[in-house]
Amino acid sequence: MNKILNIISLLSLALFYGPASANQPKEWQLGFQKPASQGMEEIVWFHDYMLLPVITAITVFVLFLILYACVRFRASRNPIASTTSHNTLIEVLWTLIPCLILIILAVPSFKLLYKQDTIPPADVTIKAVGY
Repeated sequence: MNKILNIISLLSLALFYGPASANQPKEWQLGFQKPASQGMEEIVWFHDYMLLPVITAITVFVLFLILYACVRFRASRNPIASTTSHNTLIEVLWTLIPCLILIILAVPSFKLLYKQDTIPPADVTIKAVGY
């Protein structure tokens, strides 16, 4: 009897676990899982084609600035430190450019957010009462 139950449980596991685990995260997976809805497809597009290139560009630019500052202003090249304290143009630029980047990213982000605000009608309604 135990062998029959084991065989039945293995068969049910093989039949039902396969479809249930078809879209599970995999080890070393990069990115999102395969989207199951239009909203998730738009989220994946926004992530892959809007956020990722901007984040990569900002990271590469900051890395370049750090390396440039390390090489250009090292102690062996500049034994006497500069006394420059303010540069209004640079201060305005490093305030406005991040603001513009955030505004450019905010427009499609808000469009996506408002699309997800509408809730589609439910296929099944479950009423649960607890005592």
